[in-house]
Amino acid sequence: MPRVTLVEDDPTLRAALQFKLERAGYDVTAAGSGREFLARLQLRKPDLILLDLMMPDMSGLQVLDYLRSDPALSSIPVVVVTAWGQGAMRARCTELGVVGFVTKPFSLRELAKRVEEHLA
Repeated sequence: MPRVTLVEDDPTLRAALQFKLERAGYDVTAAGSGREFLARLQLRKPDLILLDLMMPDMSGLQVLDYLRSDPALSSIPVVVVTAWGQGAMRARCTELGVVGFVTKPFSLRELAKRVEEHLA
């Protein structure tokens, strides 16, 4: 079963996404912040990361910088799930190797399709 980690600070959205992905057959771990995600990352390496950019303790860009600086983690595909999906922010994420973007608001079906594309 493919392992997906969801990093989203909104608890309602996080719960809905986790439910949808688990129903689609993924082993999902959810974190409510960048720091929480990085702490859990040492215990379990995911096959795909869904990452929000705007979080209170550590931005998604900081998380991406960390992932890309560690050779053991740099190859994990990351899909950014954000309201900041345009312009300079998108370009910076692309530079950091993001494999896809899902711009808020989105449908749960759209997100599930993106996950499936990157884990196929």
